[in-house]
Amino acid sequence: MFFMSKKVPKVLICCGDKNMTPYSEFIELAKLLEQHGWSCSFICSDYVSYEVFAKITNSGFEVSCNPFSDRIGKEVSNDDRSGQKAHKNNLAKIKKLLRTIKVDIFRDTIALIMRMIRLRSSAVNFLEVNRPDVLIIYSDRTEGIVMPTMAWCNKRNIPIVEIAIAYTPPEFVVFSTSTNRLISRSSLVQQALIKILPNQFYECGKRGVAAFYPLHKILVYSLFGYLPKNPWWSGCSFATRLLVLSEMHKNTYPKEYANHITPTGQLSLDKLHQAFLRREQTKSTLLCKYLCSKDTKSVKLVIVALPQFWEHGIFGKEKSNKIIQELLYPLSSIAGIHIFLSLHPKMQRHHYEYLEAVYNNISILDERLSDTLPAADLILGYFKSVLNWASLVNVPSIYLNFFEQGFAFTDKEAVIVVNDVKSTIAVVNKVLVSDCIVDNEVGSEVESHVVFDGLAGERILNVLQNEVAS
Repeated sequence: MFFMSKKVPKVLICCGDKNMTPYSEFIELAKLLEQHGWSCSFICSDYVSYEVFAKITNSGFEVSCNPFSDRIGKEVSNDDRSGQKAHKNNLAKIKKLLRTIKVDIFRDTIALIMRMIRLRSSAVNFLEVNRPDVLIIYSDRTEGIVMPTMAWCNKRNIPIVEIAIAYTPPEFVVFSTSTNRLISRSSLVQQALIKILPNQFYECGKRGVAAFYPLHKILVYSLFGYLPKNPWWSGCSFATRLLVLSEMHKNTYPKEYANHITPTGQLSLDKLHQAFLRREQTKSTLLCKYLCSKDTKSVKLVIVALPQFWEHGIFGKEKSNKIIQELLYPLSSIAGIHIFLSLHPKMQRHHYEYLEAVYNNISILDERLSDTLPAADLILGYFKSVLNWASLVNVPSIYLNFFEQGFAFTDKEAVIVVNDVKSTIAVVNKVLVSDCIVDNEVGSEVESHVVFDGLAGERILNVLQNEVAS
């Protein structure tokens, strides 16, 4: 008697160039999938840091890239150094050639074409040998190796599932791009592009028109067939299925995209749910680790989710650090509090360690926010996702709307909005003195819109199974 062995579904996880945000979520997802008998591997570009590369390989997953770029100053092996040297030599030859071209945009265009040819070759070589049953991505508007990988899968009808880790409405995308990619209406070339490819641009009133990508990238990606149909809405161009945080977030998308959007929640919310159930123990653990104390009553724990303005290219490093200092200096002077700084996955810890030396009552969290937030008495942040989390676990939250970042909150989300540092300090004092907590009824209303039950992993697994079977 012969038995047919059950086929093991193969999942390929693909992340973009310099954005390290998705890896912390996707490594955990890969572990969950392997527990259920799936085979997982990663494909990354050569911009991936050694830290991330090590996390993937140490978790036992195959990763198809050579991590040339060490952006955190760690020691590397001789083999890695030889790879870096060869890569740098090639880049030097390219740069020498391009110096002879005096028109910057033409030089940038040629350099990008050469890079995309190399990335396409790298992606195809891997995919031809390791054909996946499903591709998981962070965003279908992400640049780098994601683009040729999606194109290869689309041509072969391999499902592409985008898992939205953070909620980024077009208004914030416009804010983040318009700070450095406003274009003039006066140029005939730009006018023609706006007319031919209107979805690549966003009207910003008197400020001008914002382009999602720089103009030379729009031209190159269009040439390769990689240009998203509408980059302002992630998951609405190449993804066959988009998994979002909640029904509420699904409803923010244009109706024409609704059929391929599924609310599942995310793995981080499952971890947040677990931490919420043991919040007193979490607070005690944090106090013992960072303050050498077990007194959970005398010290108020305030979390500040530091803004990744520099890492997102919104502001320069100096301005971003100034923004952080202008908040932390008066905040740290409030008696009876300890401030925990939560870093976005894109932020490298060594850039911010000086803050621990400057302020005696400030610590940078080693743990992820999903493991620590329920223990806080208050959280302050510049972005919406973490503040939505706070509403779920009954932690008062303050939205620092200092730069009109484009986020809006309803009354049900129970978020206090402030517009400057002075009013922030006044609100913090008021909240902490009054022992304010989020109203349970308000929290339950938010919960009804957000998938927060500890079962997001199961829902994601079910969607992937359905995509592979269809």
